[in-house]
Amino acid sequence: MNLGLQPYDGAFDIIHGRLITSGIKDYQNLIVQIAQILRPDGLMLLSECDIQSYDEEKRLLLPYPVGHPQHTALAAFQKLIRDSVRVRGGGADAPGKLAEWARSVPSFIDVRAEDLWIATRPCLEPGTFDRDS
Repeated sequence: MNLGLQPYDGAFDIIHGRLITSGIKDYQNLIVQIAQILRPDGLMLLSECDIQSYDEEKRLLLPYPVGHPQHTALAAFQKLIRDSVRVRGGGADAPGKLAEWARSVPSFIDVRAEDLWIATRPCLEPGTFDRDS
């Protein structure tokens, strides 16, 4: 896909991309190319994972260094993944921008986006959150 999709102009009714952000060098341009290879009334379905953790208030958990009171191993590990995706030329920040990029392409007329939040561990009690568990 990084080499271009021009040979397939108007060839598809449905394009489904899932978890490809780590290998796509220019995801915004890929969305433009997808618009060109879809037939009229075609469907683009993209599903990506934001490789970051958030707290119960949906605030980003920063990758603090070991020993810092707010350090979490998961946030540190996810930072390493994001850094390696960037080094390889992938779009580590693309998941949060897909809808915006799709809306900027005139041929996409009904762009919808949905965030799915997945708990990585249970809370101790309803309404509480323990960073050390």
